[in-house]
Amino acid sequence: MGKLYASIKDHDPMTISLEDARVLIAEKKEKEKNKFINVWEEEEIQLLRGPYGIYIKSGKKNVKIPKTVEEPEKLTLEQIKKIIKEAPAAKPRRKGGFKAKKKK
Repeated sequence: MGKLYASIKDHDPMTISLEDARVLIAEKKEKEKNKFINVWEEEEIQLLRGPYGIYIKSGKKNVKIPKTVEEPEKLTLEQIKKIIKEAPAAKPRRKGGFKAKKKK
């Protein structure tokens, strides 16, 4: 629906009813609304709920919250900045896909 994508994985796309589709869209909208825990626009930092738990988004960089942090929903901006600063560098992504090994 527009830019919103709601999965119909448990339904047959040829037989899904309009009412079922509306329910799935409403559930997706509710989930998206609850995704943001806190946003600091001036710092370009967001505290978000994701499929694997709560994480920090700083600009384009996603940062995991250490498991030692209790109640990550209550992190302050200063604590989040410290976590971002101490976060390990992202592993470089492989460019060009996989190359076949040459046979000798």
